Amino acid sequence: PQTPPLKQVLSHNLALALNPPMVKTPFTELNKSLGGGWLQGGVHAVVGPNRLANTGFLLHHAWQAATQIPVWWISPRHHTVEMVNHFLQWWHREPFRWPADVDAPSIDSAQLTPAEAMKAFAAELPPKLHLLGRETGLSLHDNESISRLTTILGNERPSMLVLDELDPRLLDRDPNLMAHLRQTLLPQIGTILLSFTSTITTNGSSDPFLEWHRATLEHWQGLFETLLALSAHKDHLKRFLALTQGKLNPAVEEKCIERMYQIAGGKKHPEDTFVLAQILHQWQARPRRILYLYQPDSLRFFEGPSSAGM
Repeated sequence: PQTPPLKQVLSHNLALALNPPMVKTPFTELNKSLGGGWLQGGVHAVVGPNRLANTGFLLHHAWQAATQIPVWWISPRHHTVEMVNHFLQWWHREPFRWPADVDAPSIDSAQLTPAEAMKAFAAELPPKLHLLGRETGLSLHDNESISRLTTILGNERPSMLVLDELDPRLLDRDPNLMAHLRQTLLPQIGTILLSFTSTITTNGSSDPFLEWHRATLEHWQGLFETLLALSAHKDHLKRFLALTQGKLNPAVEEKCIERMYQIAGGKKHPEDTFVLAQILHQWQARPRRILYLYQPDSLRFFEGPSSAGM
Protein backbone atom coordinates (compact mmCIF):
# COMPACT_ATOMS: atom_id res chain seq x y z
CA PRO A 1 0.00 0.00 0.00
CA GLN A 2 1.11 3.52 -0.75
CA THR A 3 2.49 5.49 2.22
CA PRO A 4 0.46 8.66 2.99
CA PRO A 5 2.30 11.94 2.38
CA LEU A 6 4.07 13.36 5.45
CA LYS A 7 1.88 16.45 5.39
CA GLN A 8 -1.24 14.27 5.56
CA VAL A 9 0.15 12.25 8.48
CA LEU A 10 1.13 15.39 10.40
CA SER A 11 -2.28 16.94 9.75
CA HIS A 12 -3.99 13.80 11.01
CA ASN A 13 -1.84 13.67 14.15
CA LEU A 14 -2.49 17.36 14.85
CA ALA A 15 -6.24 16.83 14.48
CA LEU A 16 -6.08 13.96 16.98
CA ALA A 17 -4.08 16.09 19.42
CA LEU A 18 -6.54 18.98 19.19
CA ASN A 19 -9.65 16.77 19.13
CA PRO A 20 -8.79 13.43 20.75
CA PRO A 21 -11.39 10.65 20.42
CA MET A 22 -13.78 10.53 23.36
CA VAL A 23 -16.41 8.16 24.73
CA LYS A 24 -19.31 10.43 25.63
CA THR A 25 -20.94 10.10 29.04
CA PRO A 26 -24.71 10.55 29.62
CA PHE A 27 -24.11 13.72 31.67
CA THR A 28 -23.73 17.16 30.08
CA GLU A 29 -21.71 18.84 32.83
CA LEU A 30 -19.46 15.82 33.21
CA ASN A 31 -18.74 15.80 29.48
CA LYS A 32 -17.72 19.45 29.77
CA SER A 33 -15.46 18.68 32.72
CA LEU A 34 -13.87 15.77 30.85
CA GLY A 35 -13.30 17.79 27.70
CA GLY A 36 -15.96 15.89 25.76
CA GLY A 37 -16.07 12.49 27.49
CA TRP A 38 -13.75 9.72 28.64
CA LEU A 39 -10.50 10.02 26.70
CA GLN A 40 -9.99 6.96 24.51
CA GLY A 41 -6.63 5.37 25.14
CA GLY A 42 -6.71 6.32 28.83
CA VAL A 43 -7.26 4.69 32.21
CA HIS A 44 -9.90 6.44 34.33
CA ALA A 45 -10.97 5.75 37.92
CA VAL A 46 -14.10 6.29 39.99
CA VAL A 47 -13.47 6.03 43.73
CA GLY A 48 -15.88 6.39 46.65
CA PRO A 49 -16.99 4.81 49.93
CA ASN A 50 -20.52 3.88 48.80
CA ARG A 51 -20.24 0.59 46.89
CA LEU A 52 -23.72 0.66 45.29
CA ALA A 53 -23.46 4.35 44.42
CA ASN A 54 -20.22 3.65 42.56
CA THR A 55 -21.87 0.80 40.67
CA GLY A 56 -24.96 2.88 39.90
CA PHE A 57 -22.80 5.67 38.54
CA LEU A 58 -20.97 3.22 36.27
CA LEU A 59 -24.25 1.72 35.03
CA HIS A 60 -25.08 5.03 33.36
CA HIS A 61 -21.70 5.17 31.65
CA ALA A 62 -21.63 1.55 30.52
CA TRP A 63 -25.13 1.81 29.04
CA GLN A 64 -24.28 5.03 27.22
CA ALA A 65 -20.91 3.74 25.99
CA ALA A 66 -22.51 0.51 24.73
CA THR A 67 -24.49 2.59 22.23
CA GLN A 68 -21.15 3.69 20.75
CA ILE A 69 -18.62 0.88 21.26
CA PRO A 70 -18.42 -2.64 22.80
CA VAL A 71 -18.29 -2.54 26.61
CA TRP A 72 -16.96 -5.35 28.80
CA TRP A 73 -18.06 -5.09 32.45
CA ILE A 74 -16.17 -7.38 34.80
CA SER A 75 -16.89 -7.75 38.51
CA PRO A 76 -14.57 -9.79 40.77
CA ARG A 77 -17.18 -9.68 43.58
CA HIS A 78 -20.58 -10.34 41.95
CA HIS A 79 -21.96 -13.23 39.97
CA THR A 80 -23.26 -12.45 36.50
CA VAL A 81 -26.89 -12.90 37.60
CA GLU A 82 -26.41 -10.23 40.28
CA MET A 83 -24.84 -7.88 37.73
CA VAL A 84 -27.71 -8.38 35.29
CA ASN A 85 -30.20 -7.59 38.06
CA HIS A 86 -28.33 -4.38 38.88
CA PHE A 87 -28.82 -3.33 35.26
CA LEU A 88 -32.48 -4.37 35.28
CA GLN A 89 -33.02 -2.45 38.52
CA TRP A 90 -31.46 0.61 36.90
CA TRP A 91 -33.60 0.03 33.80
CA HIS A 92 -36.81 -0.28 35.90
CA ARG A 93 -37.24 -3.90 34.84
CA GLU A 94 -38.18 -7.06 36.73
CA PRO A 95 -35.27 -9.09 38.17
CA PHE A 96 -33.93 -11.80 35.90
CA ARG A 97 -35.21 -15.32 36.56
CA TRP A 98 -34.20 -18.44 34.73
CA PRO A 99 -37.01 -19.72 32.45
CA ALA A 100 -38.97 -22.66 33.86
CA ASP A 101 -37.79 -24.98 31.08
CA VAL A 102 -34.11 -24.14 31.60
CA ASP A 103 -31.86 -26.06 33.96
CA ALA A 104 -30.30 -23.04 35.65
CA PRO A 105 -26.59 -23.42 36.39
CA SER A 106 -25.52 -23.04 40.00
CA ILE A 107 -23.82 -19.67 40.17
CA ASP A 108 -22.33 -20.58 43.53
CA SER A 109 -20.48 -23.56 42.06
CA ALA A 110 -18.81 -21.47 39.33
CA GLN A 111 -20.44 -23.48 36.53
CA LEU A 112 -21.41 -20.51 34.37
CA THR A 113 -18.81 -19.85 31.68
CA PRO A 114 -18.41 -16.41 30.02
CA ALA A 115 -19.97 -17.72 26.80
CA GLU A 116 -22.95 -19.22 28.67
CA ALA A 117 -23.47 -16.01 30.63
CA MET A 118 -23.53 -13.78 27.54
CA LYS A 119 -25.87 -16.18 25.75
CA ALA A 120 -28.24 -16.48 28.72
CA PHE A 121 -28.60 -12.74 29.28
CA ALA A 122 -28.33 -11.48 25.69
CA ALA A 123 -32.02 -10.57 25.57
CA GLU A 124 -31.72 -8.46 28.74
CA LEU A 125 -28.85 -6.20 27.68
CA PRO A 126 -27.72 -3.93 24.84
CA PRO A 127 -26.00 -6.07 22.19
CA LYS A 128 -22.61 -4.39 22.74
CA LEU A 129 -22.66 -4.79 26.54
CA HIS A 130 -21.02 -7.92 27.94
CA LEU A 131 -21.06 -8.86 31.64
CA LEU A 132 -18.60 -11.25 33.26
CA GLY A 133 -19.05 -12.10 36.94
CA ARG A 134 -16.84 -13.60 39.58
CA GLU A 135 -17.78 -17.15 38.57
CA THR A 136 -15.43 -16.66 35.61
CA GLY A 137 -12.50 -16.37 38.02
CA LEU A 138 -11.30 -13.14 36.40
CA SER A 139 -9.60 -10.60 38.64
CA LEU A 140 -6.65 -8.24 38.82
CA HIS A 141 -4.93 -10.16 41.60
CA ASP A 142 -2.29 -11.67 39.35
CA ASN A 143 -0.76 -11.29 35.92
CA GLU A 144 -2.22 -14.63 34.82
CA SER A 145 -5.79 -13.31 35.22
CA ILE A 146 -4.92 -10.19 33.25
CA SER A 147 -3.46 -12.36 30.50
CA ARG A 148 -6.67 -14.45 30.46
CA LEU A 149 -8.62 -11.25 29.90
CA THR A 150 -6.76 -10.61 26.68
CA THR A 151 -8.04 -13.88 25.21
CA ILE A 152 -11.66 -13.22 26.24
CA LEU A 153 -11.97 -9.57 25.23
CA GLY A 154 -10.99 -9.94 21.58
CA ASN A 155 -9.50 -7.22 19.42
CA GLU A 156 -12.48 -5.01 18.58
CA ARG A 157 -10.97 -1.59 19.13
CA PRO A 158 -12.13 0.89 20.21
CA SER A 159 -13.97 -0.68 23.12
CA MET A 160 -14.24 -0.06 26.86
CA LEU A 161 -13.33 -2.28 29.80
CA VAL A 162 -15.15 -1.57 33.08
CA LEU A 163 -13.74 -3.21 36.23
CA ASP A 164 -16.15 -2.73 39.12
CA GLU A 165 -15.74 -2.87 42.92
CA LEU A 166 -11.99 -3.22 43.06
CA ASP A 167 -10.09 -3.17 46.34
CA PRO A 168 -7.84 -0.07 46.44
CA ARG A 169 -5.25 -2.11 48.35
CA LEU A 170 -4.51 -3.82 45.03
CA LEU A 171 -2.45 -0.79 44.04
CA ASP A 172 -0.46 -0.89 47.27
CA ARG A 173 0.18 -4.63 47.05
CA ASP A 174 1.31 -4.44 43.41
CA PRO A 175 2.85 -1.06 42.48
CA ASN A 176 3.32 -2.32 38.90
CA LEU A 177 -0.34 -3.24 38.40
CA MET A 178 -1.31 -0.10 36.51
CA ALA A 179 1.76 -0.33 34.28
CA HIS A 180 0.89 -3.94 33.46
CA LEU A 181 -2.72 -2.98 32.69
CA ARG A 182 -1.56 -0.25 30.35
CA GLN A 183 0.92 -2.48 28.56
CA THR A 184 -1.31 -5.57 28.31
CA LEU A 185 -4.93 -4.42 28.00
CA LEU A 186 -4.98 -0.76 26.97
CA PRO A 187 -3.59 -1.32 23.43
CA GLN A 188 -6.19 -4.05 22.91
CA ILE A 189 -9.22 -2.30 24.45
CA GLY A 190 -8.73 1.44 24.03
CA THR A 191 -10.35 2.74 27.24
CA ILE A 192 -10.35 1.37 30.79
CA LEU A 193 -12.71 2.56 33.52
CA LEU A 194 -11.99 1.29 37.06
CA SER A 195 -14.14 1.55 40.19
CA PHE A 196 -12.63 1.37 43.68
CA THR A 197 -14.59 1.14 46.92
CA SER A 198 -12.66 3.13 49.52
CA THR A 199 -13.64 3.92 53.11
CA ILE A 200 -13.46 7.43 54.52
CA THR A 201 -10.61 7.86 56.98
CA THR A 202 -9.97 11.25 58.55
CA ASN A 203 -7.81 12.83 61.23
CA GLY A 204 -10.49 14.55 63.27
CA SER A 205 -11.10 17.25 60.69
CA SER A 206 -14.05 19.60 61.14
CA ASP A 207 -15.01 18.67 57.57
CA PRO A 208 -14.15 14.96 57.14
CA PHE A 209 -15.70 14.80 53.66
CA LEU A 210 -13.37 17.44 52.23
CA GLU A 211 -10.38 15.95 54.03
CA TRP A 212 -11.15 12.54 52.53
CA HIS A 213 -11.50 13.99 49.04
CA ARG A 214 -8.21 15.88 49.28
CA ALA A 215 -6.39 12.81 50.56
CA THR A 216 -7.93 10.66 47.83
CA LEU A 217 -7.05 13.07 45.07
CA GLU A 218 -3.48 13.48 46.27
CA HIS A 219 -2.95 9.72 46.64
CA TRP A 220 -4.45 8.70 43.28
CA GLN A 221 -3.88 11.68 41.03
CA GLY A 222 -0.78 10.48 39.20
CA LEU A 223 -2.11 7.01 38.38
CA PHE A 224 -4.96 7.85 36.02
CA GLU A 225 -5.80 10.20 33.17
CA THR A 226 -8.98 11.10 35.06
CA LEU A 227 -9.91 10.59 38.69
CA LEU A 228 -13.52 11.01 39.80
CA ALA A 229 -14.14 10.91 43.57
CA LEU A 230 -17.73 10.35 44.76
CA SER A 231 -19.32 10.72 48.17
CA ALA A 232 -23.03 10.43 48.99
CA HIS A 233 -24.70 12.30 51.84
CA LYS A 234 -28.02 14.09 52.36
CA ASP A 235 -26.15 17.26 53.38
CA HIS A 236 -24.05 17.46 50.22
CA LEU A 237 -26.45 19.93 48.59
CA LYS A 238 -25.79 22.36 51.45
CA ARG A 239 -22.05 21.63 51.24
CA PHE A 240 -22.01 22.27 47.50
CA LEU A 241 -23.88 25.58 47.74
CA ALA A 242 -21.72 26.74 50.64
CA LEU A 243 -18.54 25.88 48.75
CA THR A 244 -19.59 27.51 45.48
CA GLN A 245 -21.46 30.57 46.83
CA GLY A 246 -19.65 31.24 50.09
CA LYS A 247 -22.89 31.05 52.07
CA LEU A 248 -26.08 29.02 52.22
CA ASN A 249 -29.19 30.72 50.86
CA PRO A 250 -32.37 28.73 51.74
CA ALA A 251 -34.20 30.09 48.68
CA VAL A 252 -31.40 28.96 46.34
CA GLU A 253 -31.29 25.59 48.08
CA GLU A 254 -35.03 25.08 47.62
CA LYS A 255 -34.88 26.08 43.97
CA CYS A 256 -31.94 23.73 43.35
CA ILE A 257 -33.80 20.80 44.92
CA GLU A 258 -36.90 21.57 42.88
CA ARG A 259 -34.91 21.71 39.64
CA MET A 260 -33.10 18.42 40.32
CA TYR A 261 -36.36 16.60 41.07
CA GLN A 262 -37.81 17.96 37.85
CA ILE A 263 -34.92 16.28 36.05
CA ALA A 264 -35.73 13.09 37.98
CA GLY A 265 -39.32 13.18 36.74
CA GLY A 266 -40.71 14.44 40.05
CA LYS A 267 -40.25 11.09 41.80
CA LYS A 268 -39.13 11.29 45.43
CA HIS A 269 -38.03 8.40 47.61
CA PRO A 270 -37.15 8.25 51.34
CA GLU A 271 -33.59 7.06 50.63
CA ASP A 272 -32.77 9.80 48.10
CA THR A 273 -29.46 11.48 48.72
CA PHE A 274 -27.02 13.85 47.05
CA VAL A 275 -23.65 12.88 45.63
CA LEU A 276 -20.81 15.34 45.33
CA ALA A 277 -18.36 14.42 42.58
CA GLN A 278 -14.91 15.90 42.17
CA ILE A 279 -13.17 15.40 38.84
CA LEU A 280 -9.45 15.81 38.38
CA HIS A 281 -7.34 15.36 35.25
CA GLN A 282 -3.61 14.77 35.17
CA TRP A 283 -3.25 18.11 33.40
CA GLN A 284 -5.67 19.98 35.66
CA ALA A 285 -4.46 21.73 38.80
CA ARG A 286 -7.79 22.01 40.58
CA PRO A 287 -10.81 19.68 40.66
CA ARG A 288 -14.21 20.52 39.25
CA ARG A 289 -17.27 19.73 41.35
CA ILE A 290 -20.63 18.43 40.15
CA LEU A 291 -23.70 17.73 42.29
CA TYR A 292 -25.94 14.73 41.58
CA LEU A 293 -29.24 13.53 42.95
CA TYR A 294 -28.88 9.80 43.67
CA GLN A 295 -31.87 7.46 44.06
CA PRO A 296 -30.63 4.15 45.55
CA ASP A 297 -33.86 2.26 44.86
CA SER A 298 -33.14 2.46 41.12
CA LEU A 299 -29.37 3.14 41.25
CA ARG A 300 -30.03 6.25 39.13
CA PHE A 301 -28.17 9.56 39.08
CA PHE A 302 -29.55 12.92 37.95
CA GLU A 303 -27.10 15.71 37.23
CA GLY A 304 -27.30 19.07 38.93
CA PRO A 305 -25.10 22.20 38.92
CA SER A 306 -21.32 22.23 38.59
CA SER A 307 -18.58 24.60 39.57
CA ALA A 308 -14.85 24.95 39.11
CA GLY A 309 -12.86 23.72 42.10
CA MET A 310 -11.58 26.14 44.73
